[in-house]
Amino acid sequence: MSIYSEFSCNPLFVDVDGDNDYDFISGNSAGTLTYYENIGNAQNFNLKFITNVWQNIIIIGTVVDDPLHGASSIDFVDIDDDSDLDLFWGDFFSKSLYVIENQGSPTIPDMKRISNIYPVNSDSVYTSGFNMPRFADIDADGDFDLFVSVLYDPTVSQSLMYLKNNGTPQNANHQLVTEDYLKTLDVGNNRSPVFVDIDNDDDLDLFMGSLKNPNGSVNYLQNIGTNSDPAFLFIDSAYFNITGDLGITPSFGDIDNDGDFDLLLGKFNGTLSLYINSGTTSSALFTIDDTLKNNNGEIIDVGLSAVPFLIDIDNDSDLDLIIGGFNGKFILYENTGNASSFQLTINTTYFSGLDIGDNSSPFMIDYDKNGALDMFTGSRNGSLFYFRNDGSNSFPIWFQVTDEFIGDKLGGNTYPCFADIDNDTDKDLILGNVKGGLYLYINSKISNIDEGKITPVGNFEIAAYPNPFNPETQIRIELSVGQDIKIGIYNLLGEKVKSLYNGFTPAGTFTFNWDAKNNSGITLPAGIYFVLVSSHEVRKVIKLAFLK
Repeated sequence: MSIYSEFSCNPLFVDVDGDNDYDFISGNSAGTLTYYENIGNAQNFNLKFITNVWQNIIIIGTVVDDPLHGASSIDFVDIDDDSDLDLFWGDFFSKSLYVIENQGSPTIPDMKRISNIYPVNSDSVYTSGFNMPRFADIDADGDFDLFVSVLYDPTVSQSLMYLKNNGTPQNANHQLVTEDYLKTLDVGNNRSPVFVDIDNDDDLDLFMGSLKNPNGSVNYLQNIGTNSDPAFLFIDSAYFNITGDLGITPSFGDIDNDGDFDLLLGKFNGTLSLYINSGTTSSALFTIDDTLKNNNGEIIDVGLSAVPFLIDIDNDSDLDLIIGGFNGKFILYENTGNASSFQLTINTTYFSGLDIGDNSSPFMIDYDKNGALDMFTGSRNGSLFYFRNDGSNSFPIWFQVTDEFIGDKLGGNTYPCFADIDNDTDKDLILGNVKGGLYLYINSKISNIDEGKITPVGNFEIAAYPNPFNPETQIRIELSVGQDIKIGIYNLLGEKVKSLYNGFTPAGTFTFNWDAKNNSGITLPAGIYFVLVSSHEVRKVIKLAFLK
């Protein structure tokens, strides 16, 4: 017989009856817990339904004058070191955590709710609601620390709260250390990336639109590295105070032909706003011009969730406009004016028949190098479509190659962007998504061959052991030829936290030790890190897991 856990509730396998095997407990929207006892053993489980009101616990949400039952996320832990499991409960309608103490024994629990908030101090968890608690002795000091994530609203700033237990195993005292333990770059929902050299320093800077309640904004990360070894510094979460109701999507292009980048902003209500750059190529100054209109003076409106993309689609030296939207279709507005004075005229046939369902996000590139622009687009369900143009830019013939260009599970609302992020003459793929993060896929395909000179390729292999590790790991590199290499350690945000080596290394096998410390000699937080080894010809990355 199948066992089901109710949607939006987070179940656990836990030994709640003290018989050394795992039972199954799941919450439900009635505010109770469903309990399946393991009547088998630790090696051969056999789950038997006992009750859907375990310990007669009923949690009612704390919304004033509106007592509601909600989905739950629970965790069991012996928080008071009395050899039985207590219960911590995050509820859909609660902004904190419930504490339910086991006042019985490990084998005969007696669960009593003792608090509607936790911890009971100045660092009490307080969010928009539906908090997920998880306990672990992350600092190996013999007591349980607390991690809390927020399930209700992915746009909140509390991405992963870490509360260290500064008390004892018997008398916990959890105090907030950080609301962003993994130091992630998260701009809310539906991150839409755009790369453009906004400061004219010969490298690509990063802009990201986002969906947030009540206002989305344009986020700006300056590339303070180089065009081949980028390093992004977060500058502004509301670039030039540019915001829009719920969600906005940026696209850059020299709309007025004055040599600098202007900004076109797709808005959640289906319209677009034009921001003219009245500054310079190296120091932008954006001021709003107006809501974008067509050649008849009518406001351009695609319904909901306008996603603009500027490109010269007909090779007439001015920028045309492609717009995706909530309906999953595409609209082309050809510039029938000129490079300095645009007139946008709708072309209703150019993308005739293309419909990806919901939430199209177009990006055009001549991917197959046949002289005609192909179409890539994300979608609401997370698919990444590739439409090949078997015709020409003037008379396209669209053929759907795949709706899974990248086989990975990308969540939802994918936003593709192609850019040569490593300056190796080919376009890499960067994907925004509903979770507010970015996926980077490096293009390793050979795109250029210099027939005048043949040199050996400086290939190499890298590995790390142990991995996961604590407190130290060895990074081994095997080089086929002698060459200059750089070894850097990066966090999940893409920040270089440690420069491990930079210099010439002869052919052979070499080992480099890393003790999880940064360039200042400070031990870094536990988590995921990346080793990037690069030479003039090759870049390779491996993932490390640092445990405490």
